[in-house]
Amino acid sequence: MGMSDVYLGHSAINGQGVFAGRDFSVGERVLEYKGPLVHGSDIPKDDFYGLGDRYVQIGQDLFLGASDEIDDYLNHSCNPNAGIVVEGNTVNVVAIRPIPAGEEIVWDYSTTLDMKGEWEVRCTCGSSNCRGFVRDFLSLPPETQQRYKDLGVVPQYLF
Repeated sequence: MGMSDVYLGHSAINGQGVFAGRDFSVGERVLEYKGPLVHGSDIPKDDFYGLGDRYVQIGQDLFLGASDEIDDYLNHSCNPNAGIVVEGNTVNVVAIRPIPAGEEIVWDYSTTLDMKGEWEVRCTCGSSNCRGFVRDFLSLPPETQQRYKDLGVVPQYLF
């Protein structure tokens, strides 16, 4: 994957975001999440809230921490153009609809979250279907859950 495939830019959602450097088609890998594997019990509770949260849940009690690379800047949207595919400890961001060059790459954080209803942050995505808060997967309407499952962007531990 070339570095010009994605680039860091100004985001209306959260200051900085990741943008498509070229067109991506549905199902195409956009980039890989990197970062250290961290068990949920090892994450300081203060790190779990607010805009500084850089953890991505990839298993029942398994998260990827910050990588200090571009993937740390992927933002949430309630109307995403990408999703997360977890295969073992490999975590890829894939396009779930065509993404034109220049568009911010966003995914729905709720699609990987299994926080037993104990986690939420206010959403600032600004999309017309914004839910107002980002919560865990089971908080999504059943039809939204099903759509994400059909798209292949819901990890196995959430089934």
